[in-house]
Amino acid sequence: MAAFGETLRKIREKEGMTQTKLAEMVDVNRSMISAIERGSKPASFPLAEKIAEALGCSLDDLAGKT
Repeated sequence: MAAFGETLRKIREKEGMTQTKLAEMVDVNRSMISAIERGSKPASFPLAEKIAEALGCSLDDLAGKT
């Protein structure tokens, strides 16, 4: 199973979205999205839900379970 951050990056890039745009959509700094993608900071459950909604995917997708 792929790490959350790695899967997040793949889905975000597939959607053609920048870290900055995603950060704006979920109301965090771009550096937070970068840290999550690198695996240096975990995403809280509420933030993960916002990210999934912004990317039009499920939490299972982000967790690499699908």
